[in-house]
Amino acid sequence: VGMRDGDYLAAFLHVLLPVAFEFQPHLVLVAAGFDSVLGDPKGEMAASAACFAHLTHLLMALAGGKVLLSLEGGYNLTSLGEGVCAALRTLLGDPCPQLEPPVAPCR
Repeated sequence: VGMRDGDYLAAFLHVLLPVAFEFQPHLVLVAAGFDSVLGDPKGEMAASAACFAHLTHLLMALAGGKVLLSLEGGYNLTSLGEGVCAALRTLLGDPCPQLEPPVAPCR
């Protein structure tokens, strides 16, 4: 509960991506749940929509950029829309928005 951008980025950079690069997938399929975006009542997390852009960008380094996002969750329509738009903009080649500090993970 309460994970922020830095927590998600640390998990991606230190756990998920090293394993994924070793596996060398030909396609990346993502069950893209946006219930961890700030403001979602079910997820109780605090990731920003900008964080989803960065996570999507990191995934695009795998499988020659072949990434498929399948919407699976998000229960606050405003937060859901912001998260989905951030991820789609990244897939379309837009630069990632700047993250608000602090971006360090929690202890």
